[in-house]
Amino acid sequence: MLSWEEVVQLSYDLAEQIRGKKVNPDAVVGIHPSGYAPAHLVARELGIPSGLVLSSRAFRPSKDVNDVILINDRTDELSYFLAEPKLHAAGITRVQRAVLVSSEREPSGFYAAKQRGRIIFPWDEKSPFHDKYRQQIPSLTRTLIQHA
Repeated sequence: MLSWEEVVQLSYDLAEQIRGKKVNPDAVVGIHPSGYAPAHLVARELGIPSGLVLSSRAFRPSKDVNDVILINDRTDELSYFLAEPKLHAAGITRVQRAVLVSSEREPSGFYAAKQRGRIIFPWDEKSPFHDKYRQQIPSLTRTLIQHA
């Protein structure tokens, strides 16, 4: 089971990897709901304004957004499969995948860590943090960003 502190560190590691590849996205999109907090942390570390951190559910980009990083907490092809067409339909020309923890042997896109097997994140139902997270998603994300 991952703690919030580990999520913050993995998010920073992911941002460092993106920066190291000299990628400069216009926006960071978190696959709702599990990619939302990591997307905020990655964007903050990359210097992307928080107004350009968006949920894949409510993605309405400005005309200046062409290149995005699509973030999820774990490897989940179905989530990417559902989110990517929305981004392309909104006029995004380049979507790059990023994941905090990849379960693939050869991950595609950016990833902070690789691990086989089940990983429990703080927002998962089996986590002791789950109920509190669901009640406080906006304030918890804000708190994470302020104290990171």
